[in-house]
Amino acid sequence: MDTAIILSAITAVATALEKWAKAMAEEHGYREVGHLAEVFGICPSC
Repeated sequence: MDTAIILSAITAVATALEKWAKAMAEEHGYREVGHLAEVFGICPSC
């Protein structure tokens, strides 16, 4: 298992999630106070 690959993928997902959460909060008149996301799967090298 290559931790660097996993962390890169998680960072990419987190960046998209941050943008989505902010957009949803603004669209509905909320200030983003926090969020939680869980992503499960098996990496291609496993």
